[in-house]
Amino acid sequence: MLDMEPDDFEDQDEVKEVIGEVSNMASGSLKSSICDAGFDCRISPPSFTAGSDFEMECLHLDREGKYAFSHAADSFIVEIGLKTTE
Repeated sequence: MLDMEPDDFEDQDEVKEVIGEVSNMASGSLKSSICDAGFDCRISPPSFTAGSDFEMECLHLDREGKYAFSHAADSFIVEIGLKTTE
């Protein structure tokens, strides 16, 4: 993956697989940091959606954040939701 040029990817499924793996690594790191801070933490598997005309809704979150990134003509949004348990 690291030694590949963008044109070396054969189809969109490979791109989705790479993004999914990077998402798993980032969420695992976040979970580890939360646990290291003394909190009990469980994560759901990251989800990946592509397109331009859709809405996502997560219910009963105590805190959420959206972070937008762009490069050239492409952009993506990372959304993180936190829910506390009693």
